[in-house]
Parts: sequence; C-alpha cells; structure tokens
Amino acid sequence: MLMHLYSNTINRFKTSLEQSLNEGQEYLAAIHLCSQSCMLEFDQGCEDAAIQQSECNASKFREKLICYMLSEMMAEYKKQITHALIRRVEYLLEGSEIDTKLQHLREHARNLLEMKAREAADPGRVLMRMKDRYITSL
Repeated sequence: MLMHLYSNTINRFKTSLEQSLNEGQEYLAAIHLCSQSCMLEFDQGCEDAAIQQSECNASKFREKLICYMLSEMMAEYKKQITHALIRRVEYLLEGSEIDTKLQHLREHARNLLEMKAREAADPGRVLMRMKDRYITSL
C-alpha cells in the first residue's frame, strides 16, 4: 500500500511540476507549491487506518519521497542553468565573432590607405605630378 502511495505521489509531483512550469510559473514557486501539495497528500494517505496498523514504516517512504523530489528539483535546476549559460556563451561568442570581423576590416582598410599613401609618395610619381601641374597651370 505504501509503495503504491509513494509511486502515485511521485507521478503527481512530476506532472504538476511540468504543468506549472509550462504555464509559466516561476521555478522556485512551482517547486515549493508542488512539493508541499504532494507531501501533504502523501501524509494524508499515510494517516489511513490500514497503513497505521500495518508494520510498514511510513517514515522511510517519506524520506525516499523527499530525496526523490530533491533530486528532481536539482536535475531541473541544473538543466535550466545549463540552458541559460549556453545561450549566454553563444551570444558572447557570436558577438565576439562580429567584433573580430570588424577589427579585421578596420586593419585591412588602414593597410590599404597606407599602401596608397606610399604609392602616392613615390619620388617618381611626385615629380610627374609636379611637371603635369606646372604644364597645366601655364
């Protein structure tokens, strides 16, 4: 009887937690509400006269239930943290990729400008320009 009550409580906890999270309820509030309601249902089921008279110890099942709920909470919490960190890291990497591309473009433009300035400053070209300018001005 206790095993049946234990498994039903676990199933109710899983479904109610998923449903609460899908409805957009805050994670901590959903966990608190679901765990409290499931533990209350389990305790009420344990108060049944048939269980009280049996030799089974309900406290062991209660401890197992609490451990299971905690492990479910931790697994979901780790999943959410991992998802949030992955999104943040992807954003940073994509942003740095764009910054890197911009930096390369700036360097390329600067190099082109320097190259054109050196070509224009070539002594042979300068003399040719001066000569052309002198001829056109007269």
